[in-house]
Amino acid sequence: MKIIKSKKLLYLIIASVLGFAAILTINLMTNREELWFLYTIPGFALAPYLISKPHIFPHTLIAWIVFFSISGYYLAVNLTISPLYEWSVALILCLLWYPMTLRLRYPSRLYAIYGFIWSIVFFSTTNFIFSPTIVWAVYPICAAAFWPLTAYFLSKKKNIYK
Repeated sequence: MKIIKSKKLLYLIIASVLGFAAILTINLMTNREELWFLYTIPGFALAPYLISKPHIFPHTLIAWIVFFSISGYYLAVNLTISPLYEWSVALILCLLWYPMTLRLRYPSRLYAIYGFIWSIVFFSTTNFIFSPTIVWAVYPICAAAFWPLTAYFLSKKKNIYK
């Protein structure tokens, strides 16, 4: 059984290296001015380990380590390649769902409220950074408001029938 697991990990590492080599080759053959292969490095680097050990996904510490490592990498790439365009903020706000979801494991009203607040932060920040003259964040925020409201009324409905 141990041999099978080590072969699986070796296969995943080889597949990751070959996939990255293909992406790098395509990038260098088609567009040398923009090095977009840099955006794929965290996925190719973390995939063999995370896929070969699915039991570590529910651990909050691993989630925070993965979040900070990927966020730090993309922040560094953003600041070096395109410092005038803060695209990494939106990605970091999206990545934070992983550890936040593990912290609040069971869907509840509290999770819905945290999710709604995080949606407000995400859409407001994205709106302010990318298009400060047009206020469009109100629309997805209003749509996201139905999440905690639905959780609240569903919990009330369950209490009525108990």
